[in-house]
Amino acid sequence: MLMLDCVKLYGLNHHDYHPKQLIYDQLHKLVEKVGTKAEKARYDILLTDAMIRLVNDFTMAN
Repeated sequence: MLMLDCVKLYGLNHHDYHPKQLIYDQLHKLVEKVGTKAEKARYDILLTDAMIRLVNDFTMAN
């Protein structure tokens, strides 16, 4: 999550990594088992998508 917050430092567009959906308050809620399975799955999918995009962006930059 911290790397996703700092993508501008690498010259990447912050809006490409789901910043409105991947927020720390939501993560803490889900970690504390307050959210539903559907909310957890959605968050997991968005986070996975953002991390794959980040890895691909780093790979394409070289």
